[in-house]
Amino acid sequence: MIYYLGELIECGELNVTSARSVDGWLKLAGETELIRFELDSIEVQTLIGCQLKFAHSATTELPDVDEKPKYSSPAIVDLLGPVQTGRVITLRLADIVPADFDSQEVRVRRANGYRGRMQLVWESEDGLIDITISDCEMDVTWENGAANATKFDAYPVANDFPREMQEKVVRQLHQARVFSESEDHRGEYLLSLCMPSNEDLSHMANFQVQTMLHRVEDEKTPRLVEFMSEISQKANNIPVYELLEPPIQTPKIEDMSTEQLQAKLVEITRRLMALGIEFKACEHFDDAHTYDWIVNRVIAWEQVHPKLKEFKMRRCFDSAFWCDECIQD
Repeated sequence: MIYYLGELIECGELNVTSARSVDGWLKLAGETELIRFELDSIEVQTLIGCQLKFAHSATTELPDVDEKPKYSSPAIVDLLGPVQTGRVITLRLADIVPADFDSQEVRVRRANGYRGRMQLVWESEDGLIDITISDCEMDVTWENGAANATKFDAYPVANDFPREMQEKVVRQLHQARVFSESEDHRGEYLLSLCMPSNEDLSHMANFQVQTMLHRVEDEKTPRLVEFMSEISQKANNIPVYELLEPPIQTPKIEDMSTEQLQAKLVEITRRLMALGIEFKACEHFDDAHTYDWIVNRVIAWEQVHPKLKEFKMRRCFDSAFWCDECIQD
């Protein structure tokens, strides 16, 4: 049986706790008891750390009680039970405004209010549960994945690998050894970390940690190892603006409407993501602050390695290191 509960939702919460697990709760109209759900996902979820509270838009006109499906009676919680477990079939977020993210791509992580389309479908022993809200209002926050670094599925770098391999890799993280030129490491995994220099340690406010998990392919002395040595020395780093060809047009904030500013942020973050450069905006940065920070602080002054994308590396800039309120906290 399929339960279409979208029109019955009063509010709810969705948490993407890891690459392969989702949980949260639903409150149905007229009910006092919540329906909680704890779901596994076969597909890797891109929204790791997303905490999303949702409800129908205030402008949505829902059908009268008499027009709702027959299973919209108060017995629905008793029918499904207070806790649902099962497997995610679909988790889809689309047409999100502002366009910071969707279910396929995260461009900017920040605490903010959003509006868009949401669909969550899971399979349990009771059947298929379909939560579809075509005009959904969302309050979104992001959890720092580093806080759960002791859990194997909290490593976002491992999301492209099977769960069994993630477990194996994480169990061996504390047994890491130096690559030798005489050894064959094909098929093994390399966790790369850009170690801080003395200059970094003296300017911790701007220090960015770079980590990534890589699979060694064919070479006995992987080119990736040489690249890690090169990137740690920062000898070949160049200004971000030199990587942008053709250059991005960056109008003044006061010359753009709200919609134009949001569109420009999406354009800039997508161009930079294609180069291996990502951003996380703190809750204190609105669109204007985020635009000013990326354009006038990061693009204009920061340096990165030009081959980040080639080696599947990511450089993440977090506005918290530039935010006076975050620094005070």
